[in-house]
Amino acid sequence: MGRGKCIFLCSDWGRYLFNCPESTGRIMRLVPNFKIGRLQDVFITRQTWHNVGGIPGLGLTLKQAGVKKLTVHGFDSVATIFKATNCIYDGVPPVEIVQNHYTVDKFEDESICVKYVPLQGKQKSGNRFHDEKIAAQSSNELTVAYICDLKQRRGKMNIAKCTRMGVPLGPMLGKLQKGESVILADGRHIKPEDVMDDPHPSTCFALVDITDECMLKSLLECDEFDRFSNERKHESDESRSLDLLIHFSNAKIFESSDYIKWMRKFGQSTRHLVLNESSPPFAHNKGIHTLQLQMNHVLPQGFPLLTCHSLSHSNVPQNLNNQIIKAEPFLTYHLRPHTKFARDLELQLINDDVIVAHDPIKSLYEENDDFEKTLNTYKQKAIEAMSVEDDDANLDIQSGDFPEIVFLGTSSAVSTKYRNVSAILARLNNYHSILMDCGEGACQQFYEYFDSNRLDRELTNIKFIFISHLHADHQMGLFSILSRRKEAFEKLNLNYEPVFIVGPADLFKIHFLYSKYIDDVMPLAKRVPSNGEAHLTENSLREIRGRLHLRSLNVVKVMHPKSAYGLIFTTSKGYKVVYSGDTLESTRLINAGRDADLLIHEATLDDSRVADAKTKYHCTIGQAIDVCRKMRAKFSILTHISGRYPTMPLATDEQIEQCGDDMCFAFDFMRFTPKYVEMIFKKLSETSICFFFTIYLQNL
Repeated sequence: MGRGKCIFLCSDWGRYLFNCPESTGRIMRLVPNFKIGRLQDVFITRQTWHNVGGIPGLGLTLKQAGVKKLTVHGFDSVATIFKATNCIYDGVPPVEIVQNHYTVDKFEDESICVKYVPLQGKQKSGNRFHDEKIAAQSSNELTVAYICDLKQRRGKMNIAKCTRMGVPLGPMLGKLQKGESVILADGRHIKPEDVMDDPHPSTCFALVDITDECMLKSLLECDEFDRFSNERKHESDESRSLDLLIHFSNAKIFESSDYIKWMRKFGQSTRHLVLNESSPPFAHNKGIHTLQLQMNHVLPQGFPLLTCHSLSHSNVPQNLNNQIIKAEPFLTYHLRPHTKFARDLELQLINDDVIVAHDPIKSLYEENDDFEKTLNTYKQKAIEAMSVEDDDANLDIQSGDFPEIVFLGTSSAVSTKYRNVSAILARLNNYHSILMDCGEGACQQFYEYFDSNRLDRELTNIKFIFISHLHADHQMGLFSILSRRKEAFEKLNLNYEPVFIVGPADLFKIHFLYSKYIDDVMPLAKRVPSNGEAHLTENSLREIRGRLHLRSLNVVKVMHPKSAYGLIFTTSKGYKVVYSGDTLESTRLINAGRDADLLIHEATLDDSRVADAKTKYHCTIGQAIDVCRKMRAKFSILTHISGRYPTMPLATDEQIEQCGDDMCFAFDFMRFTPKYVEMIFKKLSETSICFFFTIYLQNL
């Protein structure tokens, strides 16, 4: 489903993460009782964005939980890159990132000992960087396997034993709990083991991430795993069982005969958890799917149902069938007191049947007869509005009404349950699209929105990416989009076409640094600094304008930190679109966007936070509405909603009335086209529009 591979380990003393793909922080916020305030260590298996792209967003989540430092284990380059990208934050970064290189050999704390096992892979091709230190780190693919020993856990205090031994309630119990001996009033010495349950024995699991034949060869020649083999168990007292082996290895390697042979040497006592492209790609944020269904009841063409991708399949090695489990989101494995798989987290995986079964509108039908009547009345009004256009009564948005605007992210700063951070797709036609901002998780939003038959084509259609400014919530999804777009060209057997990226010059410094240490993304795009020399920027915009068959294309400096710009373009049919990015009320933008057909403007905060908005260079809802009026925009959509408002922004009744027939709020996975806006919003009453918003709030 567009996400990477990630394992979360909970122990008595701490929390540990193995890999941190994009949207990790968002997923953690969905899960109750995760106690992420105790997470301070992330172990990286390979230097790839799919494994580290969630670290900036996770940092913001950890900051909210009071964490001040995060240790990244495995590769110096990962910490180096994120330290060098502190320019994406206002002020100090959310957490201090420190590094623990795999050459240190191991990591150990009160509850766990993690052994680093580096394995060499094939040589990278096309290394364009000549710095010797960098070349030494990046000339070969490298993976780090991790062998994790959970230390023996002291048994729990047994009150019955304390009573029998005559230990009084009070400070003595506390000392015994801490492992200290005590002396009773009668002179008897009581040791902790006298009043504790039996300790939980130590247990062990390992994690491997093999992606090519050279890495596999290194794994087969490695002796670090020998102590777990069946043969060694009979030869050495130091041998022990490996309770769980987690496989991030890709399907091709996992199904190879050499890899299967290596797996079998651990015997039947070892369970295998497989997390790769063959794992079930279940969607698991039920909130966004049920919400979309709820909105679909009211405006089916504006809120299409999201995609539940079908499962992929791979071969399971013979004689290992009952030992192998394919990972699913939120699947739990208990390492002690008894090893077992379980689904402890009450988070249901999503498929079409689950979505329908949890339809909140259906429950309202059953509980309130008036609700069904009101909804049907609204639908009839929508049909009547559309029937004015005769043949367009059953308008299919995909049939040629452009531009089609798809909101893939409408939150500010951090993603929430219902909103991802900024990303807006403007489909100009069936062959050319513009992506306006690209926050963390944007690639996953593509997976949620487009079915498998359209996904690759829509990615290749992106010809131009506009990054409004440098803040993390507007650009940290770029690497995933670039990587996945390249894969789409390969799948469709098309020659690769670099995408144009217009954004702050410092953004491209980050790209260069990332290319040096991890994946070379420089050839994947043509980069145009929005804050560069004016004549060079204009020449590049002219080239983009011709490529996309636009009448006009301009960037406008706006009032926000980090080299912020807005975007204005006019399609070949004369439809003018303005995107503000993040900004205070901007006179430049108002003048340049005058009489726009569509204005997409930020409305981060409610009107009680005017001072806060000014400090952070954002607009309140009221200020955004003023901009819409001053610009004389024909239709406006307000987006970039603060996470303070989990569902509906705190608009006043007066503001809702002002929205009327020419303005609305944006929601994730909402889509609009000129004709659809005209038929639905401009021909329905204020009451219907207010009802449309009310539906959003039902049962949330």
